[in-house]
Amino acid sequence: MATIVVELSEDAAGRLDRIARTSLVPRAILAGRAIEYFVDNEEWQVGEIASGLSDALEGRFASEEDASTLFRAYLE
Repeated sequence: MATIVVELSEDAAGRLDRIARTSLVPRAILAGRAIEYFVDNEEWQVGEIASGLSDALEGRFASEEDASTLFRAYLE
């Protein structure tokens, strides 16, 4: 397990402390979970962006019909 030092605003530190007290989970564990969630999410987003760029560079785009179907689904 790695250890890092993280700087938080006073507000965020206070909120983290309140959650730790309420949940009876040490704040270091809560902070670790939050960082893991953030890293997972960012890693996923970067991967999706890279995939989309690769598709675009290779000329793979949604057809006009597919795009229209998708937009209509969101407007309904």
